[in-house]
Formats: sequence, structure tokens, C-alpha cells
Amino acid sequence: TPEELARILNGRMEISVTRITWGGLVNHRIKKFESYEAMKQAMLASACLVPLAGFPMKLGELGYCFDGGLTDFNPIGGWRTFGTFSGIHHVVPMARRRGDDA
Repeated sequence: TPEELARILNGRMEISVTRITWGGLVNHRIKKFESYEAMKQAMLASACLVPLAGFPMKLGELGYCFDGGLTDFNPIGGWRTFGTFSGIHHVVPMARRRGDDA
């Protein structure tokens, strides 16, 4: 059942959202879900890419939130290069010699 799914994933899954605050945009990872409906709303907010796909969603005490990829874009270390969750982005680190200005 959906409620059972929310209970199983509670604390095991993280949903990244971007909070809109007076100080700017702040990342927040949601790990605890009170219900299936709360988990579903967090997933929908994390898929909302303003202005391309919808408007920010209100998530209880967090306030208005949207896609967490804007503020939670952390590269994952690889063997010789760094990749991200997206195949579009690929960064190759370069070594610099002393005295090089860049």
C-alpha cells in the first residue's frame, strides 16, 4: 500500500528540494515522511523546474520549494574524471604548475 511504502522509505530515501527564503535559495534534503501524501508532495516539488515546469509548491513548514538540483549539484568522484548524476555534465580536472595564473 502507499502508506506502507512511505513507512519503508522513511529515513532511507532523500529528496532534495530548493527552499525559497528571504535570504535567497537554500537546499534542503527531506528524509522523514509523515505520510504517503507528504512523500508524494516532496517528490512533485523536487521535479518542479521553475519556470519550465510549474510553479513552486508549498511543503508545510519548509515553505515554497522546487527542484533541488539547482542548489544541490554535487559532483560524484570518479576514477580519473568527475561526473555528476547527469550524463550531460563531465568535468576533467587539470593539474596546474606553480606560477600559472588562471
